[in-house]
Amino acid sequence: MTALAKEIWNGRHLLGAIVRYDLKASLITSRVGFLWWFVDPALLILIYWVFIVILLGRGAYAPYPLFIGCALFPWRYFVRCVGNGASILRSRRTLIRSAKFSTIVL
Repeated sequence: MTALAKEIWNGRHLLGAIVRYDLKASLITSRVGFLWWFVDPALLILIYWVFIVILLGRGAYAPYPLFIGCALFPWRYFVRCVGNGASILRSRRTLIRSAKFSTIVL
């Protein structure tokens, strides 16, 4: 088990470089940049709040925006990471194949 842990630890640099490069590239192409990671879930919280509390009249739970925000921020981050993960690895396959890189890190 220690050899496996050492292999994962040694492969972290290449994986980190790939992630940093793609994160910078995605932030440059967006007009709002890093702020969009917070604005997007905040807009969804506002939409859910309007729909549930105002339109449906289910305002019994007072801090509903806080409740939905605690679930929505991590969920949107997780979905974005998993959704983009395969395409990032596919687009960087030549870099991954050229370096000594274990697939267990992925």
